[in-house]
Amino acid sequence: MNDKIYVIAGTYEQANHWIKKDLDYRWCPTTNRISLSNYVYVPSPERLRGVRDPHGIFVGYWRERPDILEIVESLMRTSTKPSQSLRNIYNEIKPW
Repeated sequence: MNDKIYVIAGTYEQANHWIKKDLDYRWCPTTNRISLSNYVYVPSPERLRGVRDPHGIFVGYWRERPDILEIVESLMRTSTKPSQSLRNIYNEIKPW
C-alpha cells in the first residue's frame, strides 16, 4: 500500500486548500505522523505512473477536468483491486 494521499481536484488551488484543511484536521503535535509530504496533487495522468495501489480523494471541480477519464483509468490500472467508489466514478464519467 502507498502511504501517499493522491488529491484529484479541478485546480491546484482547490487541491492545496483541501490539503491544508485535512492536514490541520489530522496533524497532532505529539505524534506528528502526517505532513505535507504525505499529499500528492495529481496534475495529469502521468503523475500516477509507477504508483501501485494509490488511494486518495476527489475534491472541488474534478469532474470538469479535460483529462479526468484518463486519470480515473490510470487509477484503476494501478490498483490491484479498484474500490467500488472508483468504479462508480468511472461509470459516471465514461462516454457511452
